[in-house]
Parts: sequence; structure tokens; C-alpha cells
Amino acid sequence: NNINEYLISRNNILNSKNMINHKKISYLDHYNWWFDKEFKSRKTFILKINNKKIFIWHKIYNTKNKSFLIGGWFSSQKNIPINYKIYLLNWQIDYTKKHNLRWIAVINKKNLSTFILNKLIGFKIAAKRDKIYQDILNCYKVSSKKFHFMYY
Repeated sequence: NNINEYLISRNNILNSKNMINHKKISYLDHYNWWFDKEFKSRKTFILKINNKKIFIWHKIYNTKNKSFLIGGWFSSQKNIPINYKIYLLNWQIDYTKKHNLRWIAVINKKNLSTFILNKLIGFKIAAKRDKIYQDILNCYKVSSKKFHFMYY
């Protein structure tokens, strides 16, 4: 069942330690969120690789006068081959081109592999002097001491 697999994978310490909210989520809270309009505002996909799954999502984030794409991904197990991750992220970038919006993202500074992967596919680091830096800060509300601020 995808609803439970999503939660179990999300709560896996290998994934949650890199997330903004790294606390374990209860089944009840997860079910409430899953059926809430916040979840329905996302596009969520599952890539199956043998016995492993990668959950990937994105949505449009709106401010008063701007819109951006935000998203994320995590896997059901460790050791997902890098070529699958590259394929998945390139597919997501291509799939969302129709929106003609800039991507904004934060990546935990301890998550070196994802940081390198995102740079490899074209994400750039937002400097504090960049206009987009404040947009990223307003969206994610995290510290740049713990997270890389990035855009595509």
C-alpha cells in the first residue's frame, strides 16, 4: 500500500535525517496529511527499481507576486544507483518545464551526494545577495548554516 510505504520510507532515518522536518511522523498525522488539500496540491510519483521505490514529488509554491516549483524525493531503501537518481531528477525537471517556473530548493549540508547530484543536473547555489535567496528563505524557513539554498 503506497500510503504506508510512503510513511515508512519517509520515517526511515536514512531519509528523515536529511529533511527539514526530521521528526518521526505518526500514522494518524500522515493519514490526515495524505487526504488533506496540501497533499493533493502536489504531484507525486513512484519509480520502481526492482524491489526498491523512489518517491518523488513537486508542487507550485505561490507568494503574493511570484510562483516557484518546489519538490523532493526519497527512497524506500539505501543504495539506489546514481544513474537512477540522475534519470529521475532530469525527468522531473523536464516534466515540469511546461510550468515555465524557476525551481527553488534546500539541501541539508550533511547530504553531500544530493548536493553534488543537484549541481550536476544544473542547480545553482543562491548567494545571500541574490534576490532569489530571500524567496528560498521565505519558502522553507530554514537556516543557510544547515542547508544549501539552490535554484534551477
